[in-house]
Amino acid sequence: MNHTELAQSLIAEGCHPDNYAIGPIWATSDIYRLHHSQGQWRVCYTERGQDAEPIFSSESEHEACEFYFRFITETIRHEHLVARLQSSDRVAALQAQLRAFAVECRVEGVKRGHDTDPEFRVWVTGKAVFVCRQQLGALPLTQ
Repeated sequence: MNHTELAQSLIAEGCHPDNYAIGPIWATSDIYRLHHSQGQWRVCYTERGQDAEPIFSSESEHEACEFYFRFITETIRHEHLVARLQSSDRVAALQAQLRAFAVECRVEGVKRGHDTDPEFRVWVTGKAVFVCRQQLGALPLTQ
């Protein structure tokens, strides 16, 4: 596997692109990234544009991509926002729909600025986002 195939494989696994980076730093922060530098493929945590010591390093792109794929798919929870709703009734209806599709979700209530009414955010993990997109259309749903 090379880094181009790696990127496609991570997307196919339902990994959220905000949870990983492949290549140059650009604007990445607080993320594990795979990059090639000085003849080495390195996996390291990047914070505020600064790389920590690599957790993996190899001259082999294939070995580095295999390590990174396992690391990103097995150690990071890849949540996807499915809906931002303002009604607990709408949340309950969406949860029922998702159960019918055999999809588990997580709901969080958050305050919106100075509003006293909460906003409910509904999240799914990994490949469940593909089922949601197929059954519900464009995400996130809003009320």
